[in-house]
Amino acid sequence: MIMTKVTYEDEYLFSLLKQGNQDAFTQLYNKYSSMLYGLSYRYLQDRNLAEDVVQQVFLHLWEVHSTCHIKVHLRNYLYTMTKNYLLNMIRDTNDIIAREDMKGTEQNNIIDDGLQEKLEEERKFGYLRWAVKQLPSCKREICLLKIYRGLNNQEIADELNIPINTVKCYYTQSLKLLKYYLRNHVE
Repeated sequence: MIMTKVTYEDEYLFSLLKQGNQDAFTQLYNKYSSMLYGLSYRYLQDRNLAEDVVQQVFLHLWEVHSTCHIKVHLRNYLYTMTKNYLLNMIRDTNDIIAREDMKGTEQNNIIDDGLQEKLEEERKFGYLRWAVKQLPSCKREICLLKIYRGLNNQEIADELNIPINTVKCYYTQSLKLLKYYLRNHVE
């Protein structure tokens, strides 16, 4: 393996990251986030989802930074990690859709119309619950506080101790993500 200046720089930054150096993490994020965003966008065709994937990949990298051992170039590692995250995300979504469709088909054969409508409504709520679970944790929390507890933006900001503009931004992004998740699942 030929060592290039980029490889040495990455190894140095990664060694600092393993020690918990936040500046090294920021440099790695700045260096590779656009590449990972491009990969994510090619798969998802949605800017917000692609950004969330990049955030999740780097969040995972930070969570495992002290125990992570990489035997390939860091660039390749991040690329593979992102691709695996995307494939798992797509697989999980397809599995859920297939299971729900199977349940719906089985139930259609034995249920009268009045009960069928009730079950259809419950199925839609099930999709909503599933879609909310797919949100990144910070956006999910804001969404749950707003939808289920009926808190306004200021109350959420106070409870989570974050700026109100962050609440507004995350809630708007959450709604876009929920619409994306539900677009093909609910008539």
